[in-house]
Amino acid sequence: MKRSTVRGFTLVELLTVIVIITVLTSLVIGVSSLAHRNAAMHRATGEIAALSSACENYRSDNGSYPRLAGVTEPTAIAGTDFLDPRKDAVPTGSGTTAKKYQLASQFLYEELSGDKVDRDFRPNANEKTYYEFKPDMLNTQKKDGKVILVNWIQDPWGNCYGYSTGYAFQEQVYADALRSKASANRLTEVGPPVGYNSTFDLWSTGGSNRADAPDGGAPGPFKDSPKWVKNW
Repeated sequence: MKRSTVRGFTLVELLTVIVIITVLTSLVIGVSSLAHRNAAMHRATGEIAALSSACENYRSDNGSYPRLAGVTEPTAIAGTDFLDPRKDAVPTGSGTTAKKYQLASQFLYEELSGDKVDRDFRPNANEKTYYEFKPDMLNTQKKDGKVILVNWIQDPWGNCYGYSTGYAFQEQVYADALRSKASANRLTEVGPPVGYNSTFDLWSTGGSNRADAPDGGAPGPFKDSPKWVKNW
């Protein structure tokens, strides 16, 4: 009987193949992750540009940008004047800063969509729609497949978009101070800078939900801020 001379793989050869497959898989996953992040960045950039344009149209009709004023305490979570991108970098969770993000975003959604009464993804009668939101731009609550409540505007990473009129509020405070005292000093009357634009600040934290200091702590710049997509 003739003996078979078929040779099997050695352990070294099998391990070599496994290592090559592992390396190739890591490279594919890395490229895929980068592609997904670039796509998310492009989407966030486009959404911020579109929302900013809607805010400009809103101003043309109403004389000012969307702003929830009337809140006078800097520690208040309501309103759009006290969410500060210079020191508020955590858009998720149950902390005070996350609540600031959510309430400011809720207000922006109401003003731009015209859905001001119950936030059920349907504009109210006699309210103008400045922006038609797509379902994937909104964090919502649903029942039987229908939206019953819009929680906030979300970015491509599922985090809440930031919207602030803090700088505009500071400019108003400073102007009021100058009217009553010509020698008013900006830093004395207004305090440290809040926000970046004298109109409004609109941003995504780019998938980051952390701050370098405690939530609401010392002002940035944050280490993660280069990842942000913003209008300043």
